[in-house]
Amino acid sequence: MDIEMLKAIENLLDQKLEPIRTDINTMKIDIGEMKTEINEMKTEINEMKTDIKNLDIRLGRVENKTDNNTVILEDMNKKIRILAEVQSSFQEQLGRNKDKDGKSLSDRLEVIELAVKDTSSRVKDVQKDLIRVVRATAENWAEIIELKSVK
Repeated sequence: MDIEMLKAIENLLDQKLEPIRTDINTMKIDIGEMKTEINEMKTEINEMKTDIKNLDIRLGRVENKTDNNTVILEDMNKKIRILAEVQSSFQEQLGRNKDKDGKSLSDRLEVIELAVKDTSSRVKDVQKDLIRVVRATAENWAEIIELKSVK
């Protein structure tokens, strides 16, 4: 074969291979971009893991607070029951002593009335505190549910 024919074949091959070379270079660029995106995704995943760990810590704190609030609520309920029993006991004693002597009964009645007023005031304060604790507990449970749903 002659040199001109070989050069013509070479030119023809170059023309046919040029689109393939271009495609290969484009693919190399695309692969590089994909590697960059994958690295960015890895970084975001690590950040999400850190966020989840922080949420777990926060959830633990909220659960502890909720447990504490539950204990406080139970204690307040016990105190309210005791106050009600004391008041009931005073009323029973008052009913029994009416027949004995009227004068000392009126003196006792004034003391008992003051005690009942004071007790009522305290019960109202305890009820207000109880309402606050119930609200705080409800909010804590809502946060717990929200945090658990984030997981």
